[in-house]
Amino acid sequence: MAHTSSSAGSATVWHPTKRLLSLLAIGVLIHSVFATLLTLSVDEAHYAYYAVRLDWSYFDHPPLVGWIQWPLIALHAPDAVVRLIPQALWLIACLLARKLAMDFNGMIPGWSDRPNAKEVAGLWAVALVLCAPLMHVLAVGLLPDTLLMVLTLLIMQSTFALCTLPTERQRSSTLRWIALGGLLGLAGLSKYTAIIPALAVIIILLFARGIRLLTTIGPWLALLVALLVVAPVFIWNAEHDWVSFVYQLKHGAGGSWQIRRLAAFIGIQLVAYGPLLAVGTYLCLRDIIQQKKWLIASFTLFFILPFGVTAALSGGGSLPHWTAPAWLAIVPFAANAIGAQ
Repeated sequence: MAHTSSSAGSATVWHPTKRLLSLLAIGVLIHSVFATLLTLSVDEAHYAYYAVRLDWSYFDHPPLVGWIQWPLIALHAPDAVVRLIPQALWLIACLLARKLAMDFNGMIPGWSDRPNAKEVAGLWAVALVLCAPLMHVLAVGLLPDTLLMVLTLLIMQSTFALCTLPTERQRSSTLRWIALGGLLGLAGLSKYTAIIPALAVIIILLFARGIRLLTTIGPWLALLVALLVVAPVFIWNAEHDWVSFVYQLKHGAGGSWQIRRLAAFIGIQLVAYGPLLAVGTYLCLRDIIQQKKWLIASFTLFFILPFGVTAALSGGGSLPHWTAPAWLAIVPFAANAIGAQ
């Protein structure tokens, strides 16, 4: 994806927009074919039933995955039409990963040294998502993880904006804090594991702005908004003996811990998300540590924390798609590292 020259020595016209549209078109084509040919999976049917029986929450997951399908399910839309939702979310995730890759480009010396470095990083971000097989599964079948993938990137973008906001504008950032709280609340309505990226947000903001941040109204306003948005989950559970939380604690713990399950987890992750993304992850972490750029390093917690927790639990059993939001969070970093090679 590097800049090229003609045989006559003059530079050729480089069209990043055309390349971007080509990559996205490949993904759309793949998803359209599978969405049309395949019947609903067990998980898809399960979450579609949420839309048939609307409620404040459900036994095994929060309600957003059902709520977002409700208009189409209520209209008795064909499966292929309902599947337009995860396909649209995949496209949004690609564009958000591209935007973050371009935003992060200047944060590490060496990432932005080459011509068109930002555009190259953005294209690599889309390419890495395209090369991750399991991302396509979530782009065809709507699961809570499909929603959390997009929301994780939006939370990263919102947190990055708050961290890099000029000092003179920090006091007038009320709307940014409200937006962050709303995104965190929506993540909580998507999946219970959203508590992990929320923890990353807290660590990053305290690192970037210091403990004095807690003396300002912004973080508390974000917390209030997040709690209001996610309140339906707590109301439903309070009426049902907190059954979801008890179930999730037992489900997350899995069975007896075995080292072979951890080894299998690592192998499956490499296949499910592609070795190229794994290589890019190594390269970006290497670059960040070598350059000692700790602010941008803190944003890798959106990958390290959920992936680490899932890996630790994998000895007792885990599913490959649980780490999808974590892998998507590292894509902007990996794209920059690969693009700089």
